[in-house]
Amino acid sequence: MRIWHEKLIPKLCQKHLCALWREGLGCYKIITEDKKGYRNHPATKEFEKAPEKLLIRLHKTRNEMLRRGYNPKMIDGYEFAKSLNEEVKEWQTLEEQIELLKAKNCKCNI
Repeated sequence: MRIWHEKLIPKLCQKHLCALWREGLGCYKIITEDKKGYRNHPATKEFEKAPEKLLIRLHKTRNEMLRRGYNPKMIDGYEFAKSLNEEVKEWQTLEEQIELLKAKNCKCNI
């Protein structure tokens, strides 16, 4: 699951930004709609007790997508997330995620 650190959002290439959006939405549905999916994935467990923090991440991701000219849909609870400004304790450190992205040899600006 590619729910990248929020500090990486503006640096992500198109591929990884869209993956973050898609998988973040999937994770949100797993948590809020009790879907099966990757219920035991560390990223899902990270947000399970505080889904509003995932909304914050999705809000920041959506803003970056809008800035780049994409038109991602609005999701329930989105207006609530705009008023929050919390960081999430990541299951991987920022440094670990940067190393993962570097190993992919993509167009991310890291």
